[in-house]
Amino acid sequence: MPSRFSSAQHLRMTLANLLPGLRDLRTPLAAGYLWLLTAWLLVEPSLPERDEASGVLQSILRIGEVLGPIASAVALSFVAYLVGVLSLGLGQVVTMGLTLRRIGRARRHIRPSRENIAEVRAQFEAATARSRNFTVTGASRQMVEVRVKDRVREESQKLKTVGAMLTLTDIDSIFDDRSVPLRAGLPVDKADLGAERLLPTDVGRSGWRRILAAVSAQALREFDLLPTRLMGDSPEIFAEVDKTRAEAEFRLGIVPPLLALVLVGCIKVSWFWAFAFPALGLLLVTGLIKRREAGDQLAQAIQLGKVDPPVLEKLRSLVQEKVDEAKTHREG
Repeated sequence: MPSRFSSAQHLRMTLANLLPGLRDLRTPLAAGYLWLLTAWLLVEPSLPERDEASGVLQSILRIGEVLGPIASAVALSFVAYLVGVLSLGLGQVVTMGLTLRRIGRARRHIRPSRENIAEVRAQFEAATARSRNFTVTGASRQMVEVRVKDRVREESQKLKTVGAMLTLTDIDSIFDDRSVPLRAGLPVDKADLGAERLLPTDVGRSGWRRILAAVSAQALREFDLLPTRLMGDSPEIFAEVDKTRAEAEFRLGIVPPLLALVLVGCIKVSWFWAFAFPALGLLLVTGLIKRREAGDQLAQAIQLGKVDPPVLEKLRSLVQEKVDEAKTHREG
């Protein structure tokens, strides 16, 4: 009985490790085949007959005769995969460019004055709190904020218990370089303290609200890192999130080549191909819905404590370090 159970568990773990790779392979392969089909419809009418071909074109046409049908299919699939990877990569570059543009715009609005720093910080965090693979909805953001609030309250209580102290520089160290330093968002009398040690209560209520907002925004930026963490700690939740994410990626990834294929079909074949446009719109909408579902599933895993963003782990390590220092100092 134990051996049968261990064999079944081993099989589940093997499938859990194999399925994400197959899902990631599906989207670029399908997109690449669609791009190749589109290219074939465009250039096929102008191609010469096999006997009339010459040069590089003749060599390409001879590949099928030299390799055979199976090897030719493998080579075609490899080319399709490369084309699909390039097309998906281009889409990611465009998305990254738009994100960097938002970040640059937010940075240009930052001013050294204390009066508008809270508003500027809120705009900056909203501009940069983006995920590449998941759509962060209002519900997702709220679930993450609830978890962050609970964790920050727990860590603050640890500091109060032993009388440990933090610095604003310490708190700033848990954020990435796209964050506005928290010191800039605190009242003048606190911000001017620089590296002076502060009790958790010394930053004031407004200061802690800004810390909560900054940690929440950082957690949202780290969404793409969480599925890998779930794979080891909660494989069932990881499988569900990865399945939804891969389905969203597949639907959204094949929309551009399908759109190009339909346009070429309308021009080269028949205007009846235009009836496919509503189907493409439906495919796009369902892909965006799936992307939102994946984000909500991941946010729910964070709220339930199944996985923590790196920023919360950094905060826990920082607090633990200060607590240990306080205990050592007290014992000495």
